[in-house]
Amino acid sequence: TDAYKSMLEKSAEEIAKYLDAPDVVLYVRKQDLGFEKAIVKAFGKECRVDAYEDIEIGGIIGESRSLGLLADETLDSRLMQQREWFCENSGLKVS
Repeated sequence: TDAYKSMLEKSAEEIAKYLDAPDVVLYVRKQDLGFEKAIVKAFGKECRVDAYEDIEIGGIIGESRSLGLLADETLDSRLMQQREWFCENSGLKVS
């Protein structure tokens, strides 16, 4: 959808703030490779876009080996963070 494309663009912009190197690779789901041009444009710098099988829901992981940094802007990681918060704050327990 257009909303998902916009989310990918915002994620690329956010990752660009932290990964300023010529070797940046932006990883997306195979299904999202069709958004490559929009992602590269939003990133605003030299980068490569590749498919990454471990992203199940969507989003982008940025990597720069020269900087030794990963930037995870995936929906997968956001869901995991919410799940952890819910377990810590809901007061519910599994028995």
